[in-house]
Amino acid sequence: MLILTCALCYSASVLQVNASPSLTSSTANDRILKYNLINDTLNIVTPNGDIPDCRWNRSPPREALGNYQVLYDEEQALSENVERDLRSRSGQSLGSKGMAKGGTGPRPAAATWK
Repeated sequence: MLILTCALCYSASVLQVNASPSLTSSTANDRILKYNLINDTLNIVTPNGDIPDCRWNRSPPREALGNYQVLYDEEQALSENVERDLRSRSGQSLGSKGMAKGGTGPRPAAATWK
């Protein structure tokens, strides 16, 4: 009988989260991997060496993300919502794409999720 674990079902793209990870390394590859992980994480949290506080509302630059990938971009989502609201307000009197007022059409898909 074969029992599949989550790692086998979802392949190598699944990141395992450990409650108390070990930062000791047993091989050179392990040491390089953990060093890069810590380095990338610190670059996101403290970009350009700036220490954030509760009033700090800046996002790190894309270069600071290292090998991380943005799964949901809040700034892009906010700008898309504002743009969509402006378009809907300006098109209220004319209707959207020639439709009568209150007509429903296909909604554009948000491009914020990867």
